[in-house]
Amino acid sequence: HEDSMAGRDVLGALKHRSTSKEEDIPLCAASILRMDITPILSAPDQHHRLAAFYRQLRGIPEGIVWIHDPAVEKLTVVPYRWAPARLTAIPETFYFQSMEDLYSDERGAHVRYAGFILDPECVEVPANRTFHLVSATTEEVFGVIRASASDPQHPSPDSTESDAGPLDGVTAGTRLAVILKPDHMVNVLPKVPNAAIFRILHNPRSSAEASSTNKEIFGTIIGYRHFVSSESPDFTVALGHGEVVQVYCTSTERFQKWCLT
Repeated sequence: HEDSMAGRDVLGALKHRSTSKEEDIPLCAASILRMDITPILSAPDQHHRLAAFYRQLRGIPEGIVWIHDPAVEKLTVVPYRWAPARLTAIPETFYFQSMEDLYSDERGAHVRYAGFILDPECVEVPANRTFHLVSATTEEVFGVIRASASDPQHPSPDSTESDAGPLDGVTAGTRLAVILKPDHMVNVLPKVPNAAIFRILHNPRSSAEASSTNKEIFGTIIGYRHFVSSESPDFTVALGHGEVVQVYCTSTERFQKWCLT
């Protein structure tokens, strides 16, 4: 717990620190936290330097995986593609108010969220279209995924149907899932977007296996969207006026295990 708080304190201090070289920041932070700086010094570039820092950091706030601002670049190093590429770019909201720690290891960051596994036949989901999530077995409508990341009740004046950003790497055969921001984070972090599009890299052998909490699903977040449950009073508003595509899926358990790589 002490190491956890120290990590958060350093992240907070970095917001008010100036340095002439961005690449020096992880080294400075590592020195303050008494980390082994050898892996950081020997890293070939800035992204690997940050990955070496995150590898030793304790108390990584879970909220940082939900940073959706396109201006905040993420690392390209596997399995740290969920992590910001600049420590000073992490908004304070995402590490002071997100009280849960993120557990990460050499495989990736491990989280437990509810979600939906999309039917493989629906891989050609329009990246910038609103779509229904429909049960593949009962045809029950779970809710709607808005192409826009804005709140349907209070949209930004500058928002468009594509303001949530493109979905990279979606081609024929891509397995996709939707993971939902948990309630304890919705209450302290920005409420929208509250869902992430997840590209599955380790394919479950079946939909039933995918929805089991005993099976961890490996992959990476490729975009953020806003989910509105069919039970929400905002559901009709969220549909908008355009065509809504139906995407069949399987609901996971509430605490499905995901590994972000």
